[in-house]
Parts: sequence; structure tokens; C-alpha cells
Amino acid sequence: MDNWYTEYAGYKLRLIRIEQTWLEMRARHWIKGDHGYFAGSYSTGGGAGAKKSVDKSGESGIIGEKEDLPRKIKNESNAVDWSLVQTEDYSKKFTKLSDDEKVASAIETRAKWALNNRDGKNTEELYAVSLKDGREIGRITDQNYSSAVKRTRKFQRELNRADESGEEILLLHNHPRGLPPSISDINALMKNKNVSGITVGHNGTIYRYTRPNKAITKSDWSIALRKHKKYSVITSMEKALADLSSNYGFEFELI
Repeated sequence: MDNWYTEYAGYKLRLIRIEQTWLEMRARHWIKGDHGYFAGSYSTGGGAGAKKSVDKSGESGIIGEKEDLPRKIKNESNAVDWSLVQTEDYSKKFTKLSDDEKVASAIETRAKWALNNRDGKNTEELYAVSLKDGREIGRITDQNYSSAVKRTRKFQRELNRADESGEEILLLHNHPRGLPPSISDINALMKNKNVSGITVGHNGTIYRYTRPNKAITKSDWSIALRKHKKYSVITSMEKALADLSSNYGFEFELI
């Protein structure tokens, strides 16, 4: 009887230790986000000095738009060229995105909101607009990542809802340097079916792009850029995207 009790007590003690260990691990590895708990992601490298990186998927989902800079631009400025943006010719560019005056106006309004809010800054914001009626489906205007914006779960949820109903959607975000869309921008469209995108540059450029039939690889992007390295940063990116558009089944144009 004494042996049985001793074994039972030892068994209970092991359970308590296991529970304590689990609670400690949860406290260290789990982080509370706006939409509940999500697990931390750690590197596989061992040792006390191993670097840990937190998985921010609870905040940003699995996709995000980002302005990509292959090499440095001289005299870089993030100031908006209002002398161009406030012209009638600039406004006419949005009529190429929709024959519906109401929809074109809704897109232009949000483009100018983004430019006004981010004038002189290297940060971005993102809007989703219905090409059916100009309705705003979602927006992300409260982030300050360098030349990037990360989709929140709420934004992606609203986007999915409109996409699943068959609604055509335009995603709009600003590019502080005025560069063409990056492969991150284009690949981000893979998450949904009925989507296309535009980037509005602080220099007055507007680029339109559509969903590829498969994700563009970094290696193909690098090869395409090297092919046109004798050109300026913007021209080399434009030519690289034109090369990749046929292989990856997407459209790209400077409006």
C-alpha cells in the first residue's frame, strides 16, 4: 500500500511540473493580438544566444504591399509633386480605370488622401475600392512601416467577403519613391481572384497591374532586373516587369 501511494504521489508531482512548464512556455511564446492569441515563431538555431523572431501574422496576415528599391536613387525625395497631381491631366488618368464617373472619382479621392497623408514620408497606406459602385471595401491608414503596408485580418476579411461575392476590386496604395509595383505588390493579389491594383507615386506616376497566374519568384525578378541594369532604376523595373508579364500572365502599365 505504501509503495502504491509513493508511486501515485510521484506521478502527481510529475503532472504538476508538466503543467507548470506548459504555462511558462505559453507565457513566453504566445502573444496577445487584436484578434486573439497567435503563436510566436522561433528560429531553429539552439543555444542561449539564439535569435528569436516573433511571427506577426496576427497583425499582418500572410501578405503585404511593399515598394521595392533594387538600388539607391540619387537625391531621393518623398515629397508629393502637387504641381502635377493637382492638374486636370492627372485626374483624367483615373477615368482609364473605370468608365463610371462615380467609381473613377472614388479612386481618385482615395489616391489623393493617401498622397496628402503621406506627403514627405516614406510610409504607405492601402485602400480597397469596388469597381462596381465605388464603395470603399476597406482601408489601412494607421501604419508606419518603411515603404510598406501590411494587411490586417479585418482588411483581408472584408476583401475576401467582397471577392467571394464576385465583386471586382481595385487595391490602391501609394509609393513614396514613385517606383513601379514590386513583386510583393503583384504577388499579394494571389490571395484573391477578382482583384487588380494600382500604385500612386508621390512623383505623380500611376501604375496599374493585375493578378498573376502564379507567384513571381525572386530569382526570376533578379534575372530580369540584371538584364536591364544599364537603365535607370525605374526604367529597369518597368522593362523587367514587362518581360515577366507574359510568363506569369499578368498585365502591367504606366497610366
